[in-house]
Amino acid sequence: MEDLVGVQGHSAVDPVQRESRMRSYFDDGSNISNWSVWTALDTFLIIKEEWGWDVITETLSLYYTLPTDEIPIGDIEEFNYWVMHLSNTTGYNLAPYHAAWGFPLNQQTYDALEHLPVWVNDSLRGDFFVYDAIIRDLDVQNTTDDTTDIFWETYDNGTNVSLVFYYGVSDVGNQTLGWTSSSNWGTTSVGNHSQTITGLIAGTTYYGRVQAFNEESSVWSGPISWTTNIN
Repeated sequence: MEDLVGVQGHSAVDPVQRESRMRSYFDDGSNISNWSVWTALDTFLIIKEEWGWDVITETLSLYYTLPTDEIPIGDIEEFNYWVMHLSNTTGYNLAPYHAAWGFPLNQQTYDALEHLPVWVNDSLRGDFFVYDAIIRDLDVQNTTDDTTDIFWETYDNGTNVSLVFYYGVSDVGNQTLGWTSSSNWGTTSVGNHSQTITGLIAGTTYYGRVQAFNEESSVWSGPISWTTNIN
């Protein structure tokens, strides 16, 4: 395939050249308007290095055999089509990876791929791009008069992310200083997790949110609530 597209032995795909080009692209904010021919190839080569060229050629074949009324119109539709079908071909959610490159993905694409595991081993992570975590399915179970268990799924563990659970008798959103209590959950890995909150007051309604943060950003879960039992 390298011979077919004319990149085998080309100086532009030398590892030093690739790293320099990618560093410049991401240091400039991964603006899709700067996604040049060689930068685009860098995007595809990382995919190729994980799964081989077949997933790319298969996705291209799907595109070129689409019925006329299903052909994407305009750049935004094309970007979203590509990510949707390449993800389904690989069996991994590649939306976060392509969003890191600046692809203008819409919510429909994210929703359509959420049944697939996120690819969390791409070579951008922790080197060229800092990913946010994706925390979902936050739930409360096994509440007693003074304890409760918090369950969640870390769908994407992001880059060097730590979790803190903030809780109190009112929901103050993403204002850390407004919460009366917190529990530091440390780093997280992809998968299902749980933590027990203790020292609660009987017969009290509580609210809580998870903050997932790293050195560059912070994201918050939606609120959950629970009421402790009466003694």
